[in-house]
Amino acid sequence: MNDPHVQSLRYRFEPTEGNKFNAPPVPWNTTEADFELADGYLTARPKNHYPDIEQARVVIDPLVRAWEVEAGINYRQREFRFKFTNGEVIERRPTPGVVKLSGTITATGSLSAVLTRANYPPPPGQFIVTPDVDVIWERYARYREGAESLPSMAYFCLTVLKGLARRRTEAAIKYNISDAILKKLENLTSTKGDPSMARKAPRGGSYEPLTKREIDWIETVVLAIIRRLSEAAISPTNLRKITMADLPPLD
Repeated sequence: MNDPHVQSLRYRFEPTEGNKFNAPPVPWNTTEADFELADGYLTARPKNHYPDIEQARVVIDPLVRAWEVEAGINYRQREFRFKFTNGEVIERRPTPGVVKLSGTITATGSLSAVLTRANYPPPPGQFIVTPDVDVIWERYARYREGAESLPSMAYFCLTVLKGLARRRTEAAIKYNISDAILKKLENLTSTKGDPSMARKAPRGGSYEPLTKREIDWIETVVLAIIRRLSEAAISPTNLRKITMADLPPLD
């Protein structure tokens, strides 16, 4: 009887435009797999048995995604993507006279790069990508890439948080975030912004653009919320309170 086994999965490291990495290898070991990022590719060697690539990817892809997202939070923008390219499947008990090796390959294109970095972003720590983390991160990344306005993106983030706890004040308690932060975020994203980015038209037609400090503050809050949602998924009862003192000054 044949016994196919996934030996490894491979992902291409694709920097965003404007980045180039000329970096030494980075090993990363988890309970699920041994990883190595080297020469523009991430190789994952699962520690458990998977008979096909699709089953292995159900477990390994979320770990790879966590590397992408946490690095993006740390850099405050999307730095790179991992794109699956191929997997190696071996036969542990091959039928005599038959050699079988299978894989799935996805072609990838090249990206232009102008800034060379000496190190790859480090692997994630205690970080998981829940569906809510993923959707808010993508909205934030799209904002940084110029595809969405800041007020729209940040207000969406707030609505996700409120939706997880029914209302703002309950979200503040559930996720141990000062309600003053969420109230200020709600106010800034609802009332401020120039004509190109405001979420709502102001009464009287007088727009009030966001200041540089307000923009920095809003971005920091959104990233803190993304991280907090990940922390809450790991340990919901052991969350340090996020207060105004943890954020950039507004005045």
